Amino acid sequence: MRHTVEQKVSEILRTITRESQLFHDLTDEEKIQMLPSESMLTLQFVTYLEEEFDIEFDDEELDISFFESFENVINAVTNHVNEKIA
Repeated sequence: MRHTVEQKVSEILRTITRESQLFHDLTDEEKIQMLPSESMLTLQFVTYLEEEFDIEFDDEELDISFFESFENVINAVTNHVNEKIA
């Protein structure tokens, strides 16, 4: 399941950053770290994650540490998905 989460998060990143030159040729890790500088893309990214995985993040979760790494995002999404299943 983790691999599937990684693939979907990567697809969402590509979708929302496709139009911006700022994100051109960046890795997923670099894109995640750059997102907070683009507030509309950040909001769009979180919304896409919530819709794709049918989850909801608490506002407190979405601090700067959420965007420190691709791994942090994957872990947060996976935790929410696992909570739904349990």
